[in-house]
Amino acid sequence: MATPMPNRTLLHVIIPGPPHTQERHRWGRGRIYDPSSKDKQTFQWQLAAAVPHLKPEMTARIGVLLTIWSAKVSKAGSVVKDEDADNFLKFYMDAMSPPKIKRKHRDKIDQSQCFAVWGNDCQVDEARVRVYRGCSEPQVEILVYAIGAA
Repeated sequence: MATPMPNRTLLHVIIPGPPHTQERHRWGRGRIYDPSSKDKQTFQWQLAAAVPHLKPEMTARIGVLLTIWSAKVSKAGSVVKDEDADNFLKFYMDAMSPPKIKRKHRDKIDQSQCFAVWGNDCQVDEARVRVYRGCSEPQVEILVYAIGAA
């Protein structure tokens, strides 16, 4: 498979530090909660520091290229728990989306003014994840690009 060539780069950033995966949502105190929410908030702060004036692309069809350098190593034949490509992708796709808005407040909030990469993750038509394990300097590289006629 050839590496996708972006028509228009919307975001290209490298975030140093260990990459994060989406943890399974949990049930507690009568409601469902996301145990990854603090990690997502930390990532959003890192993204805001790297790209302070980021505004979501509201209409374009989007592609994502996610490259992960993880310090964890899989031992002969074993799997690194929860560090699979789809859990990385779920975490970063969710963290780059606008905040969830309750239905009764949707008409009061302009999503185009939120700090996010896209207006809705259903705009993402292609995604590619590459994980390198056993790296001495863990980091995440994210390339988000518009798909379509140039």
